[in-house]
Amino acid sequence: MNSKRTILTITILAALITVAAMWTMSWADDASPATERELNFTSVGISEGQTARLNVSNLGGEPMMAQFFVFDEKGVNQLPLSEITVEPGHTASMDLPYEAAPTTGGRRQIRGMIKVTSRSGQITDGTAVYGAITDGTITASMEIFDSRTGKTVIGLSLGQLGTHNYHSYVGAPAPQSAR
Repeated sequence: MNSKRTILTITILAALITVAAMWTMSWADDASPATERELNFTSVGISEGQTARLNVSNLGGEPMMAQFFVFDEKGVNQLPLSEITVEPGHTASMDLPYEAAPTTGGRRQIRGMIKVTSRSGQITDGTAVYGAITDGTITASMEIFDSRTGKTVIGLSLGQLGTHNYHSYVGAPAPQSAR
């Protein structure tokens, strides 16, 4: 009878150890470090009647978290701190109207940044990773538009190898025809 109790006790202990090991491995998977990427845009000017907009699109298969920042000339973020979930195939945006930030008036220089965080997989933005150009899981842009008409004045997107692509939409001179 004593040996039956010993076998039962050993069996129960082995089952408990197995359950504890499985729970620990599951917890370790959930606690995997997040992948984080900061997408920085160059400084641009903004004037009265204009709005700055930051956009990020999730081209990957998993949800991502995005934080938006617009820094003034002194490096102070002018947007409220918030974290937005961007589902796969969706785009999130954040606006900063010129009038929303304290200023002494006139034209101001601002710089945008988007911080993207993912719990699974690598975050790429079409830049070089170990010498190879990736197809990208995110795309990001910054634009300045006329608050009254909604017309975009300038659009900035992050290009390959970390360069910026500049697109001037309003006020650009028409191309001259060759003679």
